[in-house]
Amino acid sequence: MDRKGKKRGTKSPGDPGIKRKFHGNRYTAEKDVTCVSKSAEKLKNEEDIEVAIDESSTYALLSFTLVFSALESVLICKACKSGIKFLKKSQVGLGFNLCIKCKCNEFTTINSCPKVRNAFEVNRRLTFVMRLLGVGLSGINIFCAMMDLGPGLSKSGYYSILDTIHIAVKSVAKVLFRKAAQEEKKANEQEGNIADEITVSGDGSWAKRGFTSLLGIVSLIGKYSNKVIDVIVKSKVCKACEKWVGKENKDEYLEWYEDHQTECTANHEGSSGKMEVDGVIEMFRRSVEELGVKYKKYIGDGDSKTYKNLLEANIYNNDPKVEKNECVLHVKKRMYRRVKETLTQLQKAFLKTLFFWSARVLTFFLLNRLLSNFNRLFYTRIVLVGTKENFFHP
Repeated sequence: MDRKGKKRGTKSPGDPGIKRKFHGNRYTAEKDVTCVSKSAEKLKNEEDIEVAIDESSTYALLSFTLVFSALESVLICKACKSGIKFLKKSQVGLGFNLCIKCKCNEFTTINSCPKVRNAFEVNRRLTFVMRLLGVGLSGINIFCAMMDLGPGLSKSGYYSILDTIHIAVKSVAKVLFRKAAQEEKKANEQEGNIADEITVSGDGSWAKRGFTSLLGIVSLIGKYSNKVIDVIVKSKVCKACEKWVGKENKDEYLEWYEDHQTECTANHEGSSGKMEVDGVIEMFRRSVEELGVKYKKYIGDGDSKTYKNLLEANIYNNDPKVEKNECVLHVKKRMYRRVKETLTQLQKAFLKTLFFWSARVLTFFLLNRLLSNFNRLFYTRIVLVGTKENFFHP
């Protein structure tokens, strides 16, 4: 109201009754994954990825005060012919806005690096490289602090960047898997086999030994191309779900889980050792749909139950029936271990007898020679533990 008893016709922008639409700020810039999602959708139909490399577009570390103080001493404004000042503004991670100020009272702003939508590209590059090195948020911020590069990344910004990287990496990986499968098909056909019935080697790996790991990864590698054709990650935990432990019966949880179910990282139930079995079966099930191939022969280690479960699943309805080949390296490893155990038992048995020195004839040097002879026998097709066709050697 302007005066008592008189109402104003319109409200000014400063009135609390008018709500302005929020368009985002520097703290929410990393949460925009629209651009990345659209690019990921385009990559799904691509057969190959050609990356254009611009050697002139590189990064360099420099001292802000040293370099720009020297520039201030030699540069002037074209308009007012006065000196200029360089200022750093709105820093997020390693990115910031470089402001140029003079007596004209006009600011010229330059981004310190390219932007993806409203997010600095250098922060995504930093996070991606550090993750490849096994460094997380704390390590990134320590690195930035010790190098005097700025405050580092916030927790919310860091995890938003990880979501963006995950979308991009997952899409690129699918394209590369399809390319590797096509190469394996061509090589398989050149060897006189049916093109789309290929041979793969499968194995699992865990975050720690002892089959107590909560995380595991299973991969399939083509026999002739030696390239990874498919990968799957198995997990028994989800950090988001852990926050709701003991609240599963509440309506809030059920409402939340409907949206979270497709993003939940807990995709395995049972023992950690069973991750390899379930992972291989899952990759076999999606081979035709995603890669256009069938895995006719499976090369695995002799101490796993994967092949037995593959036969029980009968994924391809015996068209073709999955066959198993033994990996010669695993046979060699088991042979070495058991001969070594036998040597140790012989030494203990004859330790107090006159035959002690006879028991030590089979030394570790001779053991290595025995394994070398095994390789020689294998490649000359002498039947020792099977024929050459039943084994695989990389």
